[in-house]
Amino acid sequence: MNRQNLVRTTAFLILAAILLVVPIVIRNPYVVHILIMVGISIILCASLRLVLVTGIWNLGQIAFYAIGAYTLTLLMVYYDVSFWLSLPLAGIAAAVVSLGFGYLTIRIKGLYFVMLTLAFVEMIRLTIIAVPFLGAQRVMNIPPPNPIIIPYLLRVEFISKTPYYYLVLALVVITLAVLYLIDRSRMGDILKSIAASEPLCQSVGINTTRYKVLAFVICSFFAGIAGGFYAPYIGLIAPGSFTSWASIMVFLALVVGGVGSFWGPVIGASLMTALPEVLRGAVMYEPLISAAILILILFFLPGGLASLPRVIRTRMVR
Repeated sequence: MNRQNLVRTTAFLILAAILLVVPIVIRNPYVVHILIMVGISIILCASLRLVLVTGIWNLGQIAFYAIGAYTLTLLMVYYDVSFWLSLPLAGIAAAVVSLGFGYLTIRIKGLYFVMLTLAFVEMIRLTIIAVPFLGAQRVMNIPPPNPIIIPYLLRVEFISKTPYYYLVLALVVITLAVLYLIDRSRMGDILKSIAASEPLCQSVGINTTRYKVLAFVICSFFAGIAGGFYAPYIGLIAPGSFTSWASIMVFLALVVGGVGSFWGPVIGASLMTALPEVLRGAVMYEPLISAAILILILFFLPGGLASLPRVIRTRMVR
């Protein structure tokens, strides 16, 4: 193992150890809540990157997040289905809807597709409002996940934020692991090639539409999983949580972190989720500060915050 890989492995192990002991060392429920919301944002941003690397500007991520949240709520509240079965079904429901939406619209390019995805977010929100047993009111009293029971060894009940923290941490690890394998696979290379030159990819026999739709479906599946986790964690959901502005913020968090880097979504989601909490005392200036950060990054770090170490190294060499 060379020195660079040794440093990376050591840093990863230290970070993993810190994340595992955070809720034990920091007993403040508010801090743990922020970390849980950061985890949800990481899942949304990391999965969205899979579509953006193909050159498609998808601003409809929150629509599939909402589909996952309401699917799990319906299954648990109205049909008494276990959380552990409802969660993957929430992801599958979002993936199935995205398959139809993506197949019909993925050939549309540029600003038209951006507008279409934003319209789709509003369509889903208005559909939720129109459904009689959901309506414009909140769906409350969503039950927590079923306890994890290992006879004679372990019983985990979701009565505090700590179990939710470890659950979202596990979901983040699984999401990043799957997306990392895709990013380093032949499919990942093809998706990046489509962004570079789609006509060239088609000329060598690659079905670019199929790959773009597949990336869209995988992205939506993880968004549905994030929504399925969000609903029982908060305990209630309302259409007002799934707006076009929320979808735009997911996109901006990814841009701030850096679309070109695999770890960009992690950085961007962490910053843009924690920043409003840090600025809670100056809520009037929060939009101004967020806009200033975005403008500075776009001007001086077009590759996002993930490109900062490379930029520093380049300037030091010069």
